Amino acid sequence: MTSPANTTPWTAELLARLADGAWHPLEAVVVAAAAKVPPGVAYREAERDRRAKAAARGNTRPRSGSDEVAVVTVGARRKVIGAVGKLRRRGRVDVDGDRIRLRETTP
Repeated sequence: MTSPANTTPWTAELLARLADGAWHPLEAVVVAAAAKVPPGVAYREAERDRRAKAAARGNTRPRSGSDEVAVVTVGARRKVIGAVGKLRRRGRVDVDGDRIRLRETTP
């Protein structure tokens, strides 16, 4: 299966791992695709989310020393889970609890 040139690396990894059409453990696919998210993109995603949640609670204090690796991991997972949601809404994948597969296409 070929993917469009404007597909993100993590979405391309998702599609490549699911190309066989079989059910796969969702966690394993997310972890593998998260490795394709650049650290800067992942960090910004996590920080954007953290700031939005803090602002909603009325907390404007700066973050007090958190582990950068953990922040990048959270951001990368959020990017991949967002891509899974987008693919699901567009009817390209099926998600059943903790399993995921590429939806069969009709010729």
